[in-house]
Amino acid sequence: MPLLAESLLPSRLGGLGGVLIGTAVTALHAPSRARPAVVPHWATAGGAAATLFIGTVAGLDPAVRASRPSPTETLPRSDENTRRRRADLRRRALAVNSVHGTKCTDR
Repeated sequence: MPLLAESLLPSRLGGLGGVLIGTAVTALHAPSRARPAVVPHWATAGGAAATLFIGTVAGLDPAVRASRPSPTETLPRSDENTRRRRADLRRRALAVNSVHGTKCTDR
């Protein structure tokens, strides 16, 4: 549940920003057409509800996936394959640095 709540925060902020920008544009544009600046309450509430719904749908799958493995399963293991990959990455970095003429020390 905390992961889903974390994904809803950007959705809420984006929805609030969208409603505020939409209201401001309406208020600025309406006088140029000699019309009153009216934003219906249902449009504001609908925009806020839509962002919460879309944020929930978009954040549900990543939140469920992130909550499946136990924390000990996600910790990196120092097995032979990991050591080989790290050594290979260091060799590649040294090769790239030697081509570009930069100095890099291997740890």
